[in-house]
Amino acid sequence: MQAGGYVPGLYVGARALLTGQQLADLSFQHYWRSQSRVPEIPNRGYQLVQLFPSIEINGVSVDIDIAQNDEKGGQAPWLRLEIGS
Repeated sequence: MQAGGYVPGLYVGARALLTGQQLADLSFQHYWRSQSRVPEIPNRGYQLVQLFPSIEINGVSVDIDIAQNDEKGGQAPWLRLEIGS
């Protein structure tokens, strides 16, 4: 993905098999935390955090996520799409 111009990130969800240190040792700079109990990423933390509980809108369960700077000041990158020209 990185070679294609995309910035990779990692979603850490329920039943994560790696420890926080093992996750930190991967080559990711952007981490997204599920609402489940997951390991902390040492010296970095999460840039996106899924809140608990989910809410229901018109019968559909919706996860609420917040963006924040991590401990290194990093932020989740956002894509800007320009349609039509």
